[in-house]
Amino acid sequence: MASLATLGNGVLNQGRSLFAGLVVDKVLSPEADTPPAERQPPVAAPHDATPPPADRSGAKTEPAKRSEPELRTALLDRIPGFAAARDRVRAWLARITPADGDVWGWAVLISVLLGIVAALLGITGWLREYLQAKLVQRVLIDIRVHVMQHLLQLGFRFFHTRRIGDLYSRLTNDINEVNRALNFLFRDLFQASTQLLSGIAICVWASPELSLVSLVLVMPILVVLQVFARKVRKRARSRQHSFGEVTDAMQQMLSGIRIVKAFHAEQHEVERFRRVNESFFRRAVRVVAAKAGARAFTDVLNHAVVAVLILGGVWAFHVAHAIEKQWLVVFLSSLAIMYQPAKKLVGSYNNVMEALAGVERVRELLAVEPEVVDAPDAEPLPTLEGHVRLRHVGFAYDTQPVLRDIHMEVQPGEVVALVGPSGAGKSTLIDLLARLYDPTEGVIEYDGRDIRTVRRADLLAHIAMVTQDPFLFNTTILENLRYGRRDASMEEIVAACKAAFIHDVIASLPGGYEAVVGERGVTLSGGQRQRITIARALLRNPRVLLLDEATSALDSESEQLVQRSLETLMRGRTTFVVAHRLSTIVGADRIYVFSEGRIVEEGTHAALLANPDSLYRRLYLLQTDGEPRPEDDRRLAAPRP
Repeated sequence: MASLATLGNGVLNQGRSLFAGLVVDKVLSPEADTPPAERQPPVAAPHDATPPPADRSGAKTEPAKRSEPELRTALLDRIPGFAAARDRVRAWLARITPADGDVWGWAVLISVLLGIVAALLGITGWLREYLQAKLVQRVLIDIRVHVMQHLLQLGFRFFHTRRIGDLYSRLTNDINEVNRALNFLFRDLFQASTQLLSGIAICVWASPELSLVSLVLVMPILVVLQVFARKVRKRARSRQHSFGEVTDAMQQMLSGIRIVKAFHAEQHEVERFRRVNESFFRRAVRVVAAKAGARAFTDVLNHAVVAVLILGGVWAFHVAHAIEKQWLVVFLSSLAIMYQPAKKLVGSYNNVMEALAGVERVRELLAVEPEVVDAPDAEPLPTLEGHVRLRHVGFAYDTQPVLRDIHMEVQPGEVVALVGPSGAGKSTLIDLLARLYDPTEGVIEYDGRDIRTVRRADLLAHIAMVTQDPFLFNTTILENLRYGRRDASMEEIVAACKAAFIHDVIASLPGGYEAVVGERGVTLSGGQRQRITIARALLRNPRVLLLDEATSALDSESEQLVQRSLETLMRGRTTFVVAHRLSTIVGADRIYVFSEGRIVEEGTHAALLANPDSLYRRLYLLQTDGEPRPEDDRRLAAPRP
């Protein structure tokens, strides 16, 4: 497109010159004022009607040689239809071409032609800008989607060690920095390089000696440019890192706005945010200083090189007589023409170095390999009975062990409870069962198959999880529920909500199931959010149910309702329950007691409670004021549904 625009500008300039020439020839010439009838016809050259004497020697006369244009015309006339088409074009041109004395006609024709050229220039310029912007934005969108897709494949360990605000910054600001590099690639690089290479070719043609001197003199400029480019890149990377800190500060402040308000810490947060922004400002100014220094030094060196070449050219012309005057003028003119594209390339190069800092931060994300991936020979898992076995399972975050030598076997349909002090590894085991992590030691088997040998997507299709953090997306209740199963019918959704005792609450809301719950479900209470997440898990109809403090956010009344619902819905499903309220798991088939990453006790509620030295008995009595609760005894005695 840039070349079309350049060509169009040339045509426009030629049209203007043609118009001026025609005005001079057709309007301002003396002949233009003479009426056609008074104009003298051209005088024909006199010729002798008598033919030249024939050659009486009998020698053959050779035919006259045709010129190259005549031969070309004769050759083209042999093409079928060419002569007729040429005649039609000539006739059309004759019709639209004004007579020599028709000044107004010529003015209108040339004006129309110039208007057509200007319209073509406008159209091609618009197309160039539009297509370039569309291409750049499409590339940016593809990069952003690709990076997000890669991030979602990474394991929990990655997100536990990264600041969310920094990830936001990389996905937005750093990817937007790629825009600079793309604009340079699709606009400045082609246009400026074409002009620069054309000027270099003319310089070499005019004077190879002075061109060689120019090359030697340009080397220091390239060295200085490279030094400043490294500074720009390094400082821009530091600036991007600082901007990630700004984004992270905003994310934390807004996410914890309730705590900020409750502790009247608005001014404290403003001052902290100001300090972070001041740090970003200092680093941003350093980038600007490096870029300005690069432009200043290169401008000084460029003018010095031009001055040296002018002196050298004058010396070569006057003293050494090594170059002619016209070629010296051509050489120096080409230098002048190359100045602007060279300056544009230098500025664009610094912008690219600045953008590469953001590109590097994006590439760092893409370089992180997912921890949990399917094996190349992973097999499908169309059905699951729910038999779970753990053999010598261990897990560590980096070098810190969390689980050690875990042995466990759960039959299909059994309900097992995981209890113990905070930090004992219970929630980590739930994450391992959902294959959010892979164990660092041992094997986890579902129906006798190592979970690392089956497709993770097939495994998760048979598993549902409810965590202690009832997270809801900022969309409708219906969309949040369908996160459990995309193809669920409305009847199935309503049935799941009734089972979780949340249907009546949803029906009373303005909009019902189409009501938007707000950021993280802020328009609902904690108990309502938790019951919606339970309904979402039940809608999945899993074979294995993972409940990590699923009732912790419920009030006493809601807890009793949901507990009865869960006891019914857990029937026939293998269920793992993590609970700190031990009263909620007294009816479990088996209870595993964790301490410091190990299973220290296992058994039923009654068996563990009967052991006076058990950790479970001590924890239970702490929650019941030292005496067993009668309702727990009744629940234990009641048959399971």
